Amino acid sequence: MKYIRLATCDGSFDKKFRVFVGGYSPIRERMNTQQRSWTGKLDNQGARAVEIRQYMLIVFETEITDCLDSDSDTEGYGTLEDLITLYNRNSVETDACTGPPYIPGNVLTLYDFDGEQYSVLLIGTVTPTNISHQLEGVSAVYYVPVEMLLTE
Repeated sequence: MKYIRLATCDGSFDKKFRVFVGGYSPIRERMNTQQRSWTGKLDNQGARAVEIRQYMLIVFETEITDCLDSDSDTEGYGTLEDLITLYNRNSVETDACTGPPYIPGNVLTLYDFDGEQYSVLLIGTVTPTNISHQLEGVSAVYYVPVEMLLTE
């Protein structure tokens, strides 16, 4: 199983999240808008293409601190609450990190499973789906689809 790591620029948050590899999709989206003008002609507002990363994360409601396999690395993984906390961050409530460059508080650093590092914004909605027989505790497991907009 692969994982990604999300961190804030001030170091106050740095967690790994398990990724269901079949749920990974890089997307390039053109941010154009088209509409008809009052004369009936097409009004096309062009914009650059942006890159969005979609992941299907596997998170526990409460993180497992020990594992049957003693060689397994189980520390440093984020929970469902950690992920929701990241989604609730915004640049108005969160101080920007000192710089230069100055980075708004809602911009996160993504360490992808391909070894690359990206600056990202969490976009979309948080829609966790419980895939276990429990709603709380270490046995509660959720699939959470997330979208991240690359800012660079």
